Amino acid sequence: MRRATTGRLAGFLVLLALLGALSVTPVAMAAPALSVTPPTGAPGTTFIIRGTGLTRLSGTGGNYGFQIAKADTGQVVLDSLAMVTGGGDLEVRLETCASGAQCRGLMAFLSPGAYLVKVFDVPPKPGDRQQVRTLVAQAQLGVTDTPPPAPPADALCFPGFTTFCIRGAFRQQWEAHGGLAINGYPLSDEFAQTLEDGKSYRVQYFERVRMEYHPEQADPQYQILLGQFGRRILKVDLGREADPPVPAAGPGYDPVTGHTIDPRFLAYYQTRGDLAQFGRPLTETFKQRLEDGQEYDVQYFERARFEWHPEVADAEYRVLLGQFGRRVLAEGER
Repeated sequence: MRRATTGRLAGFLVLLALLGALSVTPVAMAAPALSVTPPTGAPGTTFIIRGTGLTRLSGTGGNYGFQIAKADTGQVVLDSLAMVTGGGDLEVRLETCASGAQCRGLMAFLSPGAYLVKVFDVPPKPGDRQQVRTLVAQAQLGVTDTPPPAPPADALCFPGFTTFCIRGAFRQQWEAHGGLAINGYPLSDEFAQTLEDGKSYRVQYFERVRMEYHPEQADPQYQILLGQFGRRILKVDLGREADPPVPAAGPGYDPVTGHTIDPRFLAYYQTRGDLAQFGRPLTETFKQRLEDGQEYDVQYFERARFEWHPEVADAEYRVLLGQFGRRVLAEGER
């Protein structure tokens, strides 16, 4: 009996040794880390804050507490939330305001000095500094007392709303075709981008459009074109580039695409840029649930989406345009 027990024990020890030999060494995960680019800048600088390795912590539905505090006193100057991707990455665009400017969105007035950028794995409640939370990572950010360089003389800038300016041919197009109401604020500087035809062009993104410089066009009035975001987003969101044509239906009918501009949208279309600004209609009007979670009557055009907002008291502002430029830029077109 003792011999049998000893044999079973020996076999068990051999099995443990084999399992140990087959065990896989755990892969070390990268520690959470933050970086700030540029690390220092004058008031008005746009800082890009990036985080990595954040999914190893719990978080709350993907949200992390995001905070900026003075390095010497600990005084909090910005307390917000930030979203972490499934890959554990975080990217926050911090547009700082120069003195006296009106701050909007994720912007803050940072006087010259040293700051700490912090990320917590439990987001703080607004106004509640006592909530228990764990510091994940932090980085330093410096603001100098050197004023930013003056923009070129022909630049149109929007202090307090965005750090980007418009100049040259893009400014002329922006001002001549609806200005802020139609195109929105600039979201980028001019830069070179390879577009859908495989060629590189100078472009600039705005909230609702992408302006493209096409020097190959002999006629100067067609050298600035707009990206066909309406066609693109219709395909991405709804799986089609256009709807089948329908029979002519009176004023606003486009025989090329076979669609009629909704009477509620027609005057807006005709008086705010027409074909050159919005392109041809790609659909009839239909209901769509938009980014705010509500359903609206919408109609897609080659370069825009018209939205009918009956909840707006002022009838002049019941027609709104989708912010396609902001969306496409955020999806990584740069």
